Amino acid sequence: MTTSKIKQLALSLLRADSESEVIDLLKIEGYWDDPTVWRLYGDKEGNFATAGGQQSRPEAALVEKIINCVDARLLLECRLRGIDPESQVAPTSVRDAVAQFFEGRRSEDDQAGTLLQWPASRRTEESRAISISATGDRPTQGRKTRRMCLTIVDQAEGQSAKRLPKTILSLNEKNKQKIHFVQGKFNMGGTGALRFCGTQGLQLIISRRHPKLAEAERANDHTADSWAVTIVRREEPSNKGGESFHSEFTYLAPVDATQSPRKGAILTFESKALPLMPEHDEAYRREVEWGTAIKLYEYETNVGQSNVLMKDGLLYALERLLPEIALPCRLHECRGYKGEKERSFETPIAGLVVRLEDGRGNNLEPDFPLTFAMNAEGMAFTGRIYAFREDRAETYLHDEGVIFALNGQAHGYLPKTLFARPKAVGLTRLQDSLLVLVDCASLSVRQREDLFMTSRDRLSTNRIRFQIEREIETVLREHKVLRRLQQERREKDVESKLSEEKPLEEVLGRVLKASPTLSTLFLKGQRLSKPFAGAGSQSGKGGGAEKKGEAAFNGRRHPTYFRIRNSPYGALFHRNCELGRRCRIEFETDVENEYFDRGTDRGSFALSVVDASSTVQTPNYSIELADGVAFLNMSLPEEATVGESIVIETTVNDPTLIQPFVNMIKIKVLPKQERHGGTPRPRPERKGAGAGQKDSSTGIAFPEIVSVKTDDSLWQKYKFTPETACHVIADQIEGDGENQIAHTFYINVDNASLLTEMKYSKQDARLLLAKFKYGNVLLGLAMLHADRADGETTRNGNDSSTESMPTLNVYDQIRSVSAATAPVLIPMIDQLSGLDESELGEQGIIGEDA
Repeated sequence: MTTSKIKQLALSLLRADSESEVIDLLKIEGYWDDPTVWRLYGDKEGNFATAGGQQSRPEAALVEKIINCVDARLLLECRLRGIDPESQVAPTSVRDAVAQFFEGRRSEDDQAGTLLQWPASRRTEESRAISISATGDRPTQGRKTRRMCLTIVDQAEGQSAKRLPKTILSLNEKNKQKIHFVQGKFNMGGTGALRFCGTQGLQLIISRRHPKLAEAERANDHTADSWAVTIVRREEPSNKGGESFHSEFTYLAPVDATQSPRKGAILTFESKALPLMPEHDEAYRREVEWGTAIKLYEYETNVGQSNVLMKDGLLYALERLLPEIALPCRLHECRGYKGEKERSFETPIAGLVVRLEDGRGNNLEPDFPLTFAMNAEGMAFTGRIYAFREDRAETYLHDEGVIFALNGQAHGYLPKTLFARPKAVGLTRLQDSLLVLVDCASLSVRQREDLFMTSRDRLSTNRIRFQIEREIETVLREHKVLRRLQQERREKDVESKLSEEKPLEEVLGRVLKASPTLSTLFLKGQRLSKPFAGAGSQSGKGGGAEKKGEAAFNGRRHPTYFRIRNSPYGALFHRNCELGRRCRIEFETDVENEYFDRGTDRGSFALSVVDASSTVQTPNYSIELADGVAFLNMSLPEEATVGESIVIETTVNDPTLIQPFVNMIKIKVLPKQERHGGTPRPRPERKGAGAGQKDSSTGIAFPEIVSVKTDDSLWQKYKFTPETACHVIADQIEGDGENQIAHTFYINVDNASLLTEMKYSKQDARLLLAKFKYGNVLLGLAMLHADRADGETTRNGNDSSTESMPTLNVYDQIRSVSAATAPVLIPMIDQLSGLDESELGEQGIIGEDA
């Protein structure tokens, strides 16, 4: 083929938006059906095992393409400055590279090299160097359309035809392993997208080396100045000699293929520039003289095929997976959607953190995000907790609750159901409003390997992962600001509605007491309706609401003291701790709340074991600052034994302090004492039914009951439908000893089955409503009791793996079962309660021997 004809083929393939168009173009040139011109991806047989074992979600696989573009830009900037990327003078991290090459400084503080510090205009301008455009048919009602195609283009270092088999088209090579400032280390992540490309696995690659790099390489690379074009496809499994073979990925390499079958070279052509980059809603408008374009045909996405810029589209999925992307990119919708202005078709992607913290949309609760420091299994983490205003989170989040990020890319997450684990966390009302972002930058290479899968899209399932998960649960459960926000949400839901339910609750109470069985199961003393007592009702970063006349806390930039509360500084502080429980110690200080996670002169907290009667490891711990109080929450080392004394040293330091603040703690390990929810109160002796029976230790406290109507804000908030009957939320109650659980029952009084009974029944509507409420409450209480007795609450709520099928926790089960039984609930109560022995005898249902 002539160079002009190859160029025409390359541009035709670029503009094709379906697999059938691509196949037709290749058949015309005689390539599609000629196996000799297709070279094995990575020159490796069985390469599907590597490519198919990458990311489990199409969006995560697409992110790897974007990360490779960022790597290519950083490598270009490094090489243009004459720096060997593997040398000692090269940047030491992704953030350091961004700071050095784009900000003209080294990453001397935590603000350098972060997009959050860039003005919006700078982020917009730099995003033009990496683009993603969606092309093809847009979805329309009543007409089946193909999946969209996605084209990722960068103006970075580019590759020549000779280099492509050793870079983009290679597998398991050590191209980047010695380069500290790039993400892609394993040389295989980019293949993850292939399995999501339609049925044929088609991917187009067009690339040209940057002219300055080509100038230095052309002596050893005759293709250095030319454009290269190839296309990847998936070969069907074959059956040769009775043996089954897996699929394989190959790419078009027809040059000299007859001399060395399956080892041919890639097509090249000459052109000063190519229209590869998009402008507004035109996918191939802006011409570039170098760089790489990769097109994924008929790409599958879990977020759907609608407008990529909408809240349910690709944009927000990518930002979740790139919470702090190193360099911005730009997303274009080019499928014929109408827009009011040019910006309707494109937007920069700078990561979720920028979108949330850049002051747009008023999406977060006041004074968020909160910060914390944590150590688990010897691994140090910092984290940020975002609390969205009600109904604002669904635009930005899907199922993500805790995102683990490394160099700005999400490497795995824990689902938001973690927040609803009643005993472990107990923030059910905040389940759809919280996001925790955990920074894993401090981890060593070995620690990263243990925590993350090599696909970089999910967590491992080893012991370390679960220890980290437990420590995050502790941070959330003990955080006073989150508990106060939960209380505010509860008061908003419940307090104004409780008076309406008092008469009905009194009747229900009499029903429970009248039955020996119900009384034994459910009556457990007085109602505990004030979660987190004394937490106050004000929001903010502080650990407690301000008292009348008390000035707001105004922390110093650097502490002048950091000491254990009620203990002289420098003295050995003594504390007892039971084996198997956690030790909580309060410090007092005058430093600001952001001290451990601010941009510059960040403080550090270190904890170590300095003396023990046996060999023990550094315990897991977390620390949070709240208006002059630092809360250290620490587990005992697993090796600790009863009677042992362990001396702990804590150190607080920052770059400006002449001397660190050191505190010494001596912990005496005591045997674990079993508790049953605090000191029991004496109760009067019961008479009549159930007398003489002991109260059940697993009884359920009397719940709050709230009626919900269709015009109520709670209807939307808790996603009620006409079929919903009962929705239950658990709140932790602080007491003497271990926290207890109080339940709020939300009953749908506009349930479709209830309204039908009211319409056709001759009974008083108020009586029918009472039966519906009582029945659902008793049903829910029975399920809660069974769940507690079986010890299932914690296990069902513990979604320890995002890979396995989720198990409904007891609250989801109550919602599901109550909806299913709603149509028969009132008829069952009425009809069964009307039966007597004489009637059953006449029907032959019971006899004399019954």
